[in-house]
Amino acid sequence: MSLFDAFKTSPSQLTAKISLPVALLFMMAADGHVDDEEIGQLKSVIGDDETLIKTAIRYMKTFAFEEFLAQANALLTPQQKLCILLNITDSLMSDGAADPAEQNMLSQTMVAFGMSEEEFRPHFETILVKNNRSIF
Repeated sequence: MSLFDAFKTSPSQLTAKISLPVALLFMMAADGHVDDEEIGQLKSVIGDDETLIKTAIRYMKTFAFEEFLAQANALLTPQQKLCILLNITDSLMSDGAADPAEQNMLSQTMVAFGMSEEEFRPHFETILVKNNRSIF
């Protein structure tokens, strides 16, 4: 046993519970910076559960986004997948702009979860209206 074994943590195993914060964290990090609106979105979705956030971050540091998608697709129910798609869409639009990296990540997630653009369009348009405060 090495002296430094105490600092090693085993990679997190993906569970349904950490899938949503992992997806949100990947989306938040996609454009290279995290805005206050995105932090607010994360907290509004998962609350202030520091253990859950730390577990999700540890998972993110261990697995690439593509690995997450493959594991999540095999693990999650269709309803859970839709929940992730809705929440990451809301997150990417929360700062008022959809960076190309965020758009790509949403597209990759839709493909991995078997959701076509046509199927997702009504959800997307609803979120657009939800986030459009200029209509007031």
